[in-house]
Amino acid sequence: MSRVVLVILSLPIWAATVLIAIYAGAVWLLTGRSWSALMWLVSIDQLGNSLAFGNPDETISSRAGRCAQKGGNRPCYWLCRLLHVLDKNHCEKSIGT
Repeated sequence: MSRVVLVILSLPIWAATVLIAIYAGAVWLLTGRSWSALMWLVSIDQLGNSLAFGNPDETISSRAGRCAQKGGNRPCYWLCRLLHVLDKNHCEKSIGT
C-alpha cells in the first residue's frame, strides 16, 4: 500500500485526535490546569504526529516548528502562526522540549 493511501486512510483518525485534543484542552482550562490533563494533551498530540508518520515522541507543533524553520511547506508556517496567536512562540518553545 502506498504512503499516500495510508495518509488518506489515517485522516479520519487524525481528525478525531484533533477533536479529542480540543475537548481535553477545554477541560484542562476549565478544571484549573491539572498536571494529568496536560499529560493527556501531550500524549494526544504525540498520537496525532505518529498517525502522520512522524516520530512518536515528538509533538505536532515541534514538527511544524522545525519544518517552518527550514523554510518548509506553507501548512507548517500557518500552523505555527495560528499557535503563535494562542501561545507566543509555541512552535519554537516546543522544539526545545
